[in-house]
Amino acid sequence: MSVNNIFNTQRQYNFILRQFSVYQNKWTIAAAVIFSLLLLISFGKAILDPSDLYDILGSYKGIFFFGGLILTSQVFSELHSPHKSYALFTLPVSNLEKLTGSWLITSPIYIFVFWTISFIIYCSSFLIAGEPIAVNQFFSSGLGNSIATYMVIQTIFLWGACYFRKNNFMKTVLSLIGLFIMTGMFAGLLTFLMFNEDNVLVFNINSNDYANLDNTTKRLLEGTTQFLFWAVLGPYMLLMSYFTLKERQV
Repeated sequence: MSVNNIFNTQRQYNFILRQFSVYQNKWTIAAAVIFSLLLLISFGKAILDPSDLYDILGSYKGIFFFGGLILTSQVFSELHSPHKSYALFTLPVSNLEKLTGSWLITSPIYIFVFWTISFIIYCSSFLIAGEPIAVNQFFSSGLGNSIATYMVIQTIFLWGACYFRKNNFMKTVLSLIGLFIMTGMFAGLLTFLMFNEDNVLVFNINSNDYANLDNTTKRLLEGTTQFLFWAVLGPYMLLMSYFTLKERQV
């Protein structure tokens, strides 16, 4: 199969426009609810207690994550509907273009739209309160890290949207909880095997080397965990989503 049959920018663009058209009503209502909530919180604080405006970004981030993950969980709802899946499967669009288009909608496009409108609401709140607009605080309050974290976690929910037929969001959350429990149990078992009841390593090492070993192990675990989260998890879940989507179409 040629590259043009696998991925074409014009087909990709048309698919994104098609998705916005199909989900127009749902997404318009969802956007109205999300930004109405932001307006209510922001203007309420601006009127009642302007000093709280400097701590409002935590609420923005919570709504950002919740709204984005819900959106992602529903982006392939057609896929699991007997009456609508046929239309999706027969589109002149490859599975890669469907996945890429859905990711673009629920990640970069969603991020840009949410934070652009949120910034406008944020500035408006300070104007209503008669306070100087804390622009630097908006962009220096861990916003970049929150966006990067969302882009990684969002890929898990994109896979859940492809894999689960109903209640995609809750089932993905439960799957994550199960994964964390299993990881915790494995870490606990590893600690039990490495240390005795007096919290001393069971391996025969010099006590002078214990502190260095402990610090080295911590740095190694932290470095490995960060590498797996930031560099591996996202691409891996996108790859899993692609194969799941491909399997659903067979």
